Amino acid sequence: ADLSPGHAWSTTTELLTPPIGKITTHMTFTYKGPRSVEDQVFEVFVPKLELEFGDEQAAELPQIKVNEQNTSGEFLFNRSAGRLESSRLEQEMTLQIAAGDRQVEQKMVQKVELKRMTPERAP
Repeated sequence: ADLSPGHAWSTTTELLTPPIGKITTHMTFTYKGPRSVEDQVFEVFVPKLELEFGDEQAAELPQIKVNEQNTSGEFLFNRSAGRLESSRLEQEMTLQIAAGDRQVEQKMVQKVELKRMTPERAP
């Protein structure tokens, strides 16, 4: 399929978790174009991840509000081989959490990085 830089698509997933209620994940991928890395051409996609903590929470569950969230990263896809070569997703969030009469502001920073390993490069 033909891709042009700027093309984007999104997915939304909902998950019900007993400790905190509904979590909705919105993931958008934006195509940036091809890039050569170590003499190979990869298609570059930039992810954007947004989380929401749902409105269907029972009163006894903690109430969680996302005050800020930022995402960075990139996915490198090897079009000729038809596979993902690597992915990196970094996310920072500031959450306001209320449980009973207690409130806390929590900052979360996470980084997930995956790379395809060939048998020659495996330990």
